[in-house]
Amino acid sequence: MNIKLIFPGRKLRDTEMVVKNHLVPSETLTSIAALTPDRHNLRIVDENVEDLDLDDTPDLVGITVYTFLAPRAYEIADHYRARGVYVVLGGLHVTGAPADALPHADTIFIGEAEGAWTLFLSEFERGRASLIYSPDFVQDLDAFPPPRKEQLDHRKYLTTASVSASRGCPHRCDYCFNSVSPKAPYRQRSVASIVDQIKREGDGYVIFFDDNFAISKTFARELCQEIKKLGIRWRCAASIDLGYDEEFVELMAASGCESIFIGFESVNAGSLDEASKHHNRRQDYEALIKVFQKNEILINAAFVFGFDSDGPDVFKTTVDFATRNRLTSVNFHILTPFPGTRLFERLTDEKRILTHNWGKYDTGHVVFEPKRMTPEQLHKGYQWVYREFYTWRSILKRLPKKSSRFAFRSLVFNIGLKKMDWAWFALRRLNLLYWAFHLYRPRKRPLRKASRLHAGLHAKRNGTESVDRHESNIIHTRYGIRRASRGVVHAGRNPNMKGD
Repeated sequence: MNIKLIFPGRKLRDTEMVVKNHLVPSETLTSIAALTPDRHNLRIVDENVEDLDLDDTPDLVGITVYTFLAPRAYEIADHYRARGVYVVLGGLHVTGAPADALPHADTIFIGEAEGAWTLFLSEFERGRASLIYSPDFVQDLDAFPPPRKEQLDHRKYLTTASVSASRGCPHRCDYCFNSVSPKAPYRQRSVASIVDQIKREGDGYVIFFDDNFAISKTFARELCQEIKKLGIRWRCAASIDLGYDEEFVELMAASGCESIFIGFESVNAGSLDEASKHHNRRQDYEALIKVFQKNEILINAAFVFGFDSDGPDVFKTTVDFATRNRLTSVNFHILTPFPGTRLFERLTDEKRILTHNWGKYDTGHVVFEPKRMTPEQLHKGYQWVYREFYTWRSILKRLPKKSSRFAFRSLVFNIGLKKMDWAWFALRRLNLLYWAFHLYRPRKRPLRKASRLHAGLHAKRNGTESVDRHESNIIHTRYGIRRASRGVVHAGRNPNMKGD
Protein backbone atom coordinates (compact mmCIF):
# COMPACT_ATOMS: atom_id res chain seq x y z
CA MET A 1 0.00 0.00 0.00
CA ASN A 2 1.23 3.46 -0.88
CA ILE A 3 0.94 5.93 2.01
CA LYS A 4 1.67 9.64 1.82
CA LEU A 5 1.98 11.72 5.00
CA ILE A 6 1.82 15.50 4.54
CA PHE A 7 2.76 18.48 6.67
CA PRO A 8 0.95 21.41 5.00
CA GLY A 9 2.85 24.55 4.04
CA ARG A 10 2.47 27.75 6.02
CA LYS A 11 2.92 31.37 5.02
CA LEU A 12 5.55 33.17 7.08
CA ARG A 13 4.44 36.16 9.12
CA ASP A 14 6.13 39.48 8.34
CA THR A 15 8.01 39.25 11.64
CA GLU A 16 9.50 35.79 11.01
CA MET A 17 12.93 34.91 9.63
CA VAL A 18 12.95 33.33 6.15
CA VAL A 19 14.50 30.15 7.51
CA LYS A 20 11.76 29.66 10.14
CA ASN A 21 10.25 26.62 8.39
CA HIS A 22 13.69 25.05 7.96
CA LEU A 23 14.87 25.07 11.58
CA VAL A 24 13.79 21.61 12.74
CA PRO A 25 11.00 19.33 11.49
CA SER A 26 8.03 18.24 13.52
CA GLU A 27 8.23 14.71 14.93
CA THR A 28 4.53 14.07 14.32
CA LEU A 29 4.75 12.37 10.93
CA THR A 30 8.06 10.60 11.55
CA SER A 31 6.50 9.08 14.68
CA ILE A 32 3.52 7.84 12.66
CA ALA A 33 5.92 6.49 10.03
CA ALA A 34 7.73 4.50 12.73
CA LEU A 35 4.46 2.68 13.54
CA THR A 36 3.77 1.82 9.90
CA PRO A 37 4.70 -1.77 8.91
CA ASP A 38 7.62 -2.05 6.49
CA ARG A 39 5.47 -3.80 3.89
CA HIS A 40 3.91 -0.43 3.05
CA ASN A 41 5.54 2.12 0.78
CA LEU A 42 5.54 5.33 2.80
CA ARG A 43 6.64 8.87 1.98
CA ILE A 44 6.66 12.04 4.10
CA VAL A 45 6.30 15.43 2.41
CA ASP A 46 6.88 18.64 4.34
CA GLU A 47 5.43 21.31 2.07
CA ASN A 48 7.35 23.96 3.97
CA VAL A 49 10.67 22.75 2.56
CA GLU A 50 9.75 21.00 -0.69
CA ASP A 51 7.14 21.07 -3.43
CA LEU A 52 4.01 18.97 -2.94
CA ASP A 53 3.10 16.83 -5.95
CA LEU A 54 -0.70 16.71 -6.18
CA ASP A 55 -0.88 14.64 -9.38
CA ASP A 56 -0.33 11.28 -7.68
CA THR A 57 -2.95 8.84 -6.36
CA PRO A 58 -1.63 7.04 -3.27
CA ASP A 59 -3.85 4.55 -1.47
CA LEU A 60 -3.87 6.64 1.69
CA VAL A 61 -3.06 10.25 2.57
CA GLY A 62 -2.54 11.42 6.14
CA ILE A 63 -2.37 15.14 6.99
CA THR A 64 -1.49 16.77 10.31
CA VAL A 65 -3.49 19.93 11.04
CA TYR A 66 -2.65 22.93 13.17
CA THR A 67 -5.35 25.61 13.30
CA PHE A 68 -3.47 28.13 11.15
CA LEU A 69 -2.73 25.32 8.65
CA ALA A 70 -6.34 24.15 8.43
CA PRO A 71 -7.27 26.01 5.20
CA ARG A 72 -4.31 24.53 3.33
CA ALA A 73 -4.80 21.10 4.94
CA TYR A 74 -8.45 21.05 3.91
CA GLU A 75 -7.54 22.17 0.38
CA ILE A 76 -5.10 19.27 0.04
CA ALA A 77 -7.55 16.83 1.61
CA ASP A 78 -10.43 17.86 -0.67
CA HIS A 79 -8.16 17.58 -3.72
CA TYR A 80 -7.14 14.01 -2.92
CA ARG A 81 -10.66 12.92 -1.98
CA ALA A 82 -11.89 14.22 -5.34
CA ARG A 83 -9.31 11.87 -6.92
CA GLY A 84 -10.70 8.92 -4.94
CA VAL A 85 -7.89 8.83 -2.37
CA TYR A 86 -8.73 7.95 1.24
CA VAL A 87 -7.78 10.87 3.53
CA VAL A 88 -7.02 10.84 7.24
CA LEU A 89 -6.76 14.04 9.31
CA GLY A 90 -5.30 14.46 12.79
CA GLY A 91 -3.52 17.00 14.94
CA LEU A 92 -4.34 19.71 17.44
CA HIS A 93 -6.97 21.46 15.34
CA VAL A 94 -8.79 18.22 14.63
CA THR A 95 -8.73 17.41 18.33
CA GLY A 96 -10.02 20.86 19.27
CA ALA A 97 -12.60 21.14 16.46
CA PRO A 98 -13.47 17.66 15.15
CA ALA A 99 -16.76 18.81 13.59
CA ASP A 100 -14.82 21.34 11.52
CA ALA A 101 -12.49 18.65 10.14
CA LEU A 102 -15.00 15.87 9.44
CA PRO A 103 -16.34 17.23 6.12
CA HIS A 104 -12.81 17.09 4.71
CA ALA A 105 -11.80 13.57 5.77
CA ASP A 106 -12.74 9.93 5.55
CA THR A 107 -11.28 9.34 9.01
CA ILE A 108 -10.17 11.69 11.78
CA PHE A 109 -8.00 11.09 14.83
CA ILE A 110 -8.80 12.88 18.08
CA GLY A 111 -5.87 13.02 20.50
CA GLU A 112 -2.61 11.17 19.93
CA ALA A 113 -2.87 9.19 16.70
CA GLU A 114 -0.02 6.84 17.66
CA GLY A 115 -2.35 5.06 20.06
CA ALA A 116 -4.57 3.75 17.23
CA TRP A 117 -2.56 4.06 14.01
CA THR A 118 -1.74 0.37 13.67
CA LEU A 119 -5.36 -0.54 14.45
CA PHE A 120 -6.56 1.90 11.81
CA LEU A 121 -4.20 0.47 9.17
CA SER A 122 -5.38 -3.04 9.91
CA GLU A 123 -9.04 -2.05 9.67
CA PHE A 124 -8.44 0.10 6.58
CA GLU A 125 -6.84 -2.83 4.74
CA ARG A 126 -9.94 -4.89 5.53
CA GLY A 127 -12.24 -2.11 4.36
CA ARG A 128 -13.58 -1.52 7.87
CA ALA A 129 -11.97 1.74 8.96
CA SER A 130 -13.98 3.86 11.37
CA LEU A 131 -14.91 7.49 10.89
CA ILE A 132 -13.40 8.59 14.21
CA TYR A 133 -10.55 7.19 16.30
CA SER A 134 -10.08 8.60 19.79
CA PRO A 135 -7.52 6.32 21.44
CA ASP A 136 -6.57 6.30 25.09
CA PHE A 137 -3.28 7.95 25.88
CA VAL A 138 -0.41 5.46 25.88
CA GLN A 139 1.24 5.61 29.29
CA ASP A 140 4.48 3.82 28.38
CA LEU A 141 6.22 6.12 25.88
CA ASP A 142 9.06 3.62 25.55
CA ALA A 143 6.55 1.38 23.76
CA PHE A 144 6.79 3.66 20.73
CA PRO A 145 9.65 3.07 18.26
CA PRO A 146 11.95 6.03 17.56
CA PRO A 147 10.81 8.47 14.85
CA ARG A 148 11.85 7.49 11.32
CA LYS A 149 13.85 10.60 10.49
CA GLU A 150 15.53 8.85 7.58
CA GLN A 151 12.30 9.64 5.74
CA LEU A 152 13.31 13.31 5.76
CA ASP A 153 15.79 15.15 3.55
CA HIS A 154 18.19 16.36 6.24
CA ARG A 155 19.66 18.96 3.90
CA LYS A 156 16.41 20.92 4.09
CA TYR A 157 16.75 21.67 7.82
CA LEU A 158 19.29 23.19 10.17
CA THR A 159 19.03 20.03 12.24
CA THR A 160 16.79 17.01 12.65
CA ALA A 161 18.24 16.15 16.06
CA SER A 162 15.12 16.63 18.16
CA VAL A 163 14.03 14.59 21.14
CA SER A 164 10.77 14.37 23.06
CA ALA A 165 11.64 13.25 26.57
CA SER A 166 8.08 13.59 27.84
CA ARG A 167 4.57 14.45 26.78
CA GLY A 168 1.91 16.53 28.41
CA CYS A 169 1.84 19.49 30.75
CA PRO A 170 0.04 19.82 34.09
CA HIS A 171 -0.62 23.52 33.56
CA ARG A 172 -3.96 24.36 32.00
CA CYS A 173 -3.47 27.86 30.66
CA ASP A 174 -6.74 29.16 29.18
CA TYR A 175 -5.25 30.17 25.81
CA CYS A 176 -2.76 27.35 25.20
CA PHE A 177 -3.53 25.18 22.17
CA ASN A 178 -1.98 22.20 23.92
CA SER A 179 -4.81 22.27 26.44
CA VAL A 180 -7.32 21.14 23.81
CA SER A 181 -6.76 17.59 25.14
CA PRO A 182 -7.88 18.17 28.74
CA LYS A 183 -7.30 14.58 29.80
CA ALA A 184 -3.80 14.24 28.34
CA PRO A 185 -1.57 13.03 31.18
CA TYR A 186 2.04 13.97 31.80
CA ARG A 187 4.29 11.03 30.87
CA GLN A 188 8.04 10.45 30.59
CA ARG A 189 10.26 8.20 28.56
CA SER A 190 12.99 6.30 30.35
CA VAL A 191 16.28 8.18 30.62
CA ALA A 192 18.04 5.23 28.94
CA SER A 193 15.83 5.45 25.83
CA ILE A 194 16.39 9.22 25.57
CA VAL A 195 20.17 8.89 25.85
CA ASP A 196 20.12 6.09 23.28
CA GLN A 197 18.27 8.33 20.80
CA ILE A 198 20.70 11.21 21.35
CA LYS A 199 23.66 8.89 20.74
CA ARG A 200 22.02 7.38 17.66
CA GLU A 201 21.30 10.71 16.03
CA GLY A 202 24.77 11.89 17.00
CA ASP A 203 24.42 15.50 15.94
CA GLY A 204 26.30 17.16 18.81
CA TYR A 205 23.32 19.46 19.35
CA VAL A 206 19.85 18.45 20.49
CA ILE A 207 16.55 20.32 20.69
CA PHE A 208 14.07 18.99 23.24
CA PHE A 209 10.47 19.29 22.06
CA ASP A 210 8.95 18.88 25.52
CA ASP A 211 6.32 21.45 26.50
CA ASN A 212 8.09 21.78 29.82
CA PHE A 213 11.44 20.04 30.26
CA ALA A 214 11.43 20.09 34.06
CA ILE A 215 7.90 19.24 35.18
CA SER A 216 9.49 16.43 37.20
CA LYS A 217 12.72 17.69 38.72
CA THR A 218 13.76 14.19 39.75
CA PHE A 219 13.44 12.94 36.17
CA ALA A 220 15.04 16.04 34.63
CA ARG A 221 17.92 15.94 37.11
CA GLU A 222 18.70 12.32 36.27
CA LEU A 223 18.49 13.10 32.56
CA CYS A 224 20.85 16.07 32.87
CA GLN A 225 23.40 13.96 34.70
CA GLU A 226 23.41 11.51 31.78
CA ILE A 227 23.43 14.21 29.11
CA LYS A 228 26.46 15.75 30.83
CA LYS A 229 28.44 12.63 29.96
CA LEU A 230 27.71 13.02 26.24
CA GLY A 231 29.46 16.37 25.75
CA ILE A 232 26.66 17.89 23.66
CA ARG A 233 24.88 21.23 23.60
CA TRP A 234 21.12 21.42 23.85
CA ARG A 235 18.09 23.64 24.29
CA CYS A 236 14.64 23.17 25.72
CA ALA A 237 11.47 24.89 26.93
CA ALA A 238 10.48 25.28 30.56
CA SER A 239 8.53 27.53 32.90
CA ILE A 240 10.14 30.54 34.56
CA ASP A 241 9.60 28.95 37.97
CA LEU A 242 12.51 26.63 37.15
CA GLY A 243 14.73 29.53 38.23
CA TYR A 244 13.69 29.07 41.87
CA ASP A 245 15.96 26.02 41.94
CA GLU A 246 19.32 27.58 41.17
CA GLU A 247 21.33 24.42 41.67
CA PHE A 248 19.25 22.62 39.07
CA VAL A 249 19.83 25.47 36.61
CA GLU A 250 23.56 25.09 37.32
CA LEU A 251 23.30 21.40 36.48
CA MET A 252 21.51 22.20 33.22
CA ALA A 253 24.30 24.59 32.26
CA ALA A 254 27.00 22.10 33.23
CA SER A 255 25.33 19.42 31.08
CA GLY A 256 25.36 21.65 28.00
CA CYS A 257 22.09 23.60 28.05
CA GLU A 258 22.78 26.86 26.25
CA SER A 259 19.31 28.18 25.50
CA ILE A 260 15.86 27.93 27.07
CA PHE A 261 12.45 28.98 25.79
CA ILE A 262 10.35 30.56 28.56
CA GLY A 263 6.77 31.72 28.25
CA PHE A 264 6.66 34.84 30.40
CA GLU A 265 3.38 35.65 28.60
CA SER A 266 2.86 39.05 30.22
CA VAL A 267 4.40 41.70 32.46
CA ASN A 268 0.87 42.36 33.70
CA ALA A 269 0.00 40.30 36.79
CA GLY A 270 -3.70 40.65 36.01
CA SER A 271 -3.18 39.08 32.60
CA LEU A 272 -1.35 36.12 34.13
CA ASP A 273 -4.24 35.48 36.51
CA GLU A 274 -6.73 35.84 33.66
CA ALA A 275 -4.87 33.16 31.67
CA SER A 276 -4.62 30.79 34.68
CA LYS A 277 -0.82 31.12 34.46
CA HIS A 278 -0.56 30.97 38.24
CA HIS A 279 2.92 29.42 38.28
CA ASN A 280 4.29 32.65 36.74
CA ARG A 281 4.81 35.21 39.52
CA ARG A 282 5.40 38.61 37.97
CA GLN A 283 7.10 40.00 41.07
CA ASP A 284 9.92 37.43 40.75
CA TYR A 285 10.66 37.74 37.02
CA GLU A 286 13.78 39.92 37.28
CA ALA A 287 15.41 37.78 39.96
CA LEU A 288 14.65 34.53 38.14
CA ILE A 289 16.08 35.86 34.88
CA LYS A 290 19.37 36.53 36.64
CA VAL A 291 19.61 32.88 37.68
CA PHE A 292 19.69 31.76 34.04
CA GLN A 293 21.95 34.58 32.91
CA LYS A 294 24.43 33.91 35.68
CA ASN A 295 24.75 30.39 34.28
CA GLU A 296 25.13 31.72 30.70
CA ILE A 297 21.88 30.18 29.46
CA LEU A 298 20.34 32.34 26.74
CA ILE A 299 16.66 33.12 27.31
CA ASN A 300 14.31 32.96 24.33
CA ALA A 301 11.23 34.59 25.83
CA ALA A 302 7.60 34.77 24.73
CA PHE A 303 5.06 37.50 25.46
CA VAL A 304 1.40 37.62 24.49
CA PHE A 305 -0.65 40.78 23.92
CA GLY A 306 -4.42 41.20 24.04
CA PHE A 307 -5.52 39.96 27.44
CA ASP A 308 -8.48 41.80 28.95
CA SER A 309 -6.10 43.48 31.41
CA ASP A 310 -3.89 44.81 28.59
CA GLY A 311 -4.19 48.44 27.52
CA PRO A 312 -2.26 50.33 24.82
CA ASP A 313 0.61 50.90 27.25
CA VAL A 314 1.43 47.18 27.43
CA PHE A 315 3.64 47.28 24.33
CA LYS A 316 6.16 49.85 25.55
CA THR A 317 6.08 48.39 29.07
CA THR A 318 6.96 44.94 27.69
CA VAL A 319 9.78 46.18 25.44
CA ASP A 320 11.23 48.23 28.30
CA PHE A 321 11.12 45.16 30.57
CA ALA A 322 12.75 42.85 28.00
CA THR A 323 15.46 45.42 27.20
CA ARG A 324 16.18 46.29 30.82
CA ASN A 325 16.58 42.61 31.68
CA ARG A 326 18.74 41.92 28.61
CA LEU A 327 16.60 39.09 27.25
CA THR A 328 18.43 37.49 24.32
CA SER A 329 15.41 37.12 22.06
CA VAL A 330 11.66 37.44 22.32
CA ASN A 331 8.77 35.95 20.39
CA PHE A 332 5.83 38.35 20.54
CA HIS A 333 2.33 37.03 19.93
CA ILE A 334 -1.21 38.29 19.65
CA LEU A 335 -3.54 36.39 21.95
CA THR A 336 -5.28 33.77 19.81
CA PRO A 337 -8.34 31.74 20.90
CA PHE A 338 -7.63 28.31 19.45
CA PRO A 339 -10.69 26.04 19.11
CA GLY A 340 -11.01 23.67 22.04
CA THR A 341 -9.45 26.05 24.58
CA ARG A 342 -11.30 27.73 27.43
CA LEU A 343 -10.39 31.08 25.89
CA PHE A 344 -12.19 30.16 22.66
CA GLU A 345 -15.26 29.07 24.56
CA ARG A 346 -15.36 32.25 26.66
CA LEU A 347 -14.86 34.64 23.76
CA THR A 348 -17.47 32.73 21.76
CA ASP A 349 -19.96 33.06 24.62
CA GLU A 350 -19.16 36.78 24.85
CA LYS A 351 -19.62 37.11 21.06
CA ARG A 352 -16.13 38.61 20.68
CA ILE A 353 -14.80 36.27 17.96
CA LEU A 354 -14.34 38.36 14.82
CA THR A 355 -13.53 35.62 12.29
CA HIS A 356 -13.33 31.86 11.84
CA ASN A 357 -10.79 32.20 9.05
CA TRP A 358 -8.40 29.69 10.59
CA GLY A 359 -5.49 30.95 8.47
CA LYS A 360 -5.46 34.09 10.62
CA TYR A 361 -5.13 32.05 13.84
CA ASP A 362 -1.32 32.26 13.66
CA THR A 363 -0.78 34.62 16.64
CA GLY A 364 0.07 37.38 14.15
CA HIS A 365 -3.48 38.53 13.43
CA VAL A 366 -6.28 39.87 15.64
CA VAL A 367 -9.23 37.46 15.47
CA PHE A 368 -11.25 38.71 18.45
CA GLU A 369 -12.45 41.98 19.95
CA PRO A 370 -10.00 43.15 22.66
CA LYS A 371 -11.46 44.73 25.78
CA ARG A 372 -9.19 47.73 26.42
CA MET A 373 -8.03 48.62 22.92
CA THR A 374 -9.22 48.33 19.34
CA PRO A 375 -8.18 45.47 17.03
CA GLU A 376 -6.16 48.02 15.05
CA GLN A 377 -4.30 49.20 18.16
CA LEU A 378 -3.48 45.61 19.10
CA HIS A 379 -2.13 44.75 15.65
CA LYS A 380 -0.11 47.97 15.28
CA GLY A 381 1.32 47.54 18.78
CA TYR A 382 2.37 43.98 17.93
CA GLN A 383 4.17 45.20 14.81
CA TRP A 384 5.82 48.05 16.74
CA VAL A 385 7.33 45.82 19.44
CA TYR A 386 9.05 43.64 16.86
CA ARG A 387 10.52 46.64 15.06
CA GLU A 388 11.62 48.29 18.30
CA PHE A 389 13.07 45.22 20.02
CA TYR A 390 15.21 44.10 17.09
CA THR A 391 16.84 47.41 16.14
CA TRP A 392 20.63 47.42 16.23
CA ARG A 393 20.45 49.83 19.14
CA SER A 394 18.30 47.41 21.12
CA ILE A 395 20.42 44.38 20.23
CA LEU A 396 23.61 46.03 21.43
CA LYS A 397 21.94 47.41 24.55
CA ARG A 398 20.73 43.93 25.51
CA LEU A 399 24.12 42.21 25.28
CA PRO A 400 24.99 40.46 28.55
CA LYS A 401 27.61 42.03 30.79
CA LYS A 402 28.68 38.74 32.33
CA SER A 403 31.34 37.61 29.85
CA SER A 404 32.56 38.31 26.35
CA ARG A 405 31.74 34.73 25.29
CA PHE A 406 28.16 34.99 26.56
CA ALA A 407 27.75 38.41 24.93
CA PHE A 408 29.13 37.06 21.62
CA ARG A 409 26.67 34.17 21.63
CA SER A 410 23.82 36.58 22.27
CA LEU A 411 24.98 38.87 19.47
CA VAL A 412 25.30 35.98 16.99
CA PHE A 413 21.86 34.70 17.99
CA ASN A 414 20.23 38.08 17.36
CA ILE A 415 22.03 38.70 14.08
CA GLY A 416 21.14 35.23 12.83
CA LEU A 417 17.54 35.66 13.97
CA LYS A 418 16.74 39.02 12.46
CA LYS A 419 19.61 40.41 10.37
CA MET A 420 20.71 37.59 8.03
CA ASP A 421 17.73 36.77 5.82
CA TRP A 422 19.93 37.13 2.72
CA ALA A 423 22.34 34.49 4.04
CA TRP A 424 19.58 32.09 5.08
CA PHE A 425 17.97 32.48 1.65
CA ALA A 426 21.24 31.57 -0.06
CA LEU A 427 21.93 28.59 2.21
CA ARG A 428 18.38 27.34 1.69
CA ARG A 429 18.62 27.60 -2.10
CA LEU A 430 21.96 25.77 -2.10
CA ASN A 431 20.78 23.02 0.29
CA LEU A 432 23.56 23.96 2.71
CA LEU A 433 21.52 24.61 5.87
CA TYR A 434 22.37 21.29 7.51
CA TRP A 435 26.08 21.60 6.78
CA ALA A 436 26.21 25.24 7.88
CA PHE A 437 24.77 24.23 11.24
CA HIS A 438 27.39 21.46 11.50
CA LEU A 439 30.03 24.16 11.63
CA TYR A 440 28.33 25.50 14.75
CA ARG A 441 27.80 22.28 16.65
CA PRO A 442 30.75 20.89 18.66
CA ARG A 443 32.24 17.45 18.52
CA LYS A 444 32.91 17.64 22.25
CA ARG A 445 31.94 20.33 24.72
CA PRO A 446 34.67 21.75 26.98
CA LEU A 447 34.07 21.32 30.69
CA ARG A 448 32.24 24.36 32.02
CA LYS A 449 33.19 26.31 35.09
CA ALA A 450 29.77 25.56 36.55
CA SER A 451 30.51 21.89 36.17
CA ARG A 452 33.75 22.17 38.16
CA LEU A 453 32.26 24.27 40.93
CA HIS A 454 29.13 22.21 41.33
CA ALA A 455 30.27 18.77 40.23
CA GLY A 456 27.65 16.27 41.18
CA LEU A 457 25.59 19.07 42.73
CA HIS A 458 27.43 18.84 46.02
CA ALA A 459 27.99 15.12 45.99
CA LYS A 460 28.26 15.04 49.80
CA ARG A 461 24.51 14.91 49.91
CA ASN A 462 22.88 11.60 49.13
CA GLY A 463 20.21 11.43 46.42
CA THR A 464 17.22 11.43 48.75
CA GLU A 465 18.33 14.47 50.72
CA SER A 466 19.00 16.37 47.49
CA VAL A 467 15.57 15.61 46.04
CA ASP A 468 13.81 16.51 49.26
CA ARG A 469 15.55 19.88 49.34
CA HIS A 470 14.93 20.72 45.70
CA GLU A 471 11.29 19.65 45.73
CA SER A 472 10.41 21.75 48.73
CA ASN A 473 8.85 25.17 48.42
CA ILE A 474 11.83 26.91 50.01
CA ILE A 475 13.16 29.35 47.47
CA HIS A 476 16.75 30.54 47.14
CA THR A 477 17.29 34.10 48.33
CA ARG A 478 20.63 34.84 46.66
CA TYR A 479 18.90 37.22 44.25
CA GLY A 480 16.25 38.45 46.65
CA ILE A 481 13.57 35.93 45.66
CA ARG A 482 10.94 35.62 48.32
CA ARG A 483 9.60 32.47 49.93
CA ALA A 484 7.07 30.86 47.65
CA SER A 485 3.49 31.92 48.16
CA ARG A 486 2.45 28.73 46.42
CA GLY A 487 4.17 25.34 46.30
CA VAL A 488 6.36 24.58 43.31
CA VAL A 489 5.43 21.84 40.87
CA HIS A 490 6.48 18.59 42.50
CA ALA A 491 8.24 15.70 40.85
CA GLY A 492 6.08 12.67 40.43
CA ARG A 493 2.90 14.70 40.37
CA ASN A 494 0.43 13.01 38.05
CA PRO A 495 -1.51 15.89 36.47
CA ASN A 496 -1.76 16.12 32.32
CA MET A 497 0.74 19.41 25.95
CA LYS A 498 3.52 22.44 22.22
CA GLY A 499 2.71 25.03 25.85
CA ASP A 500 4.49 27.62 24.11
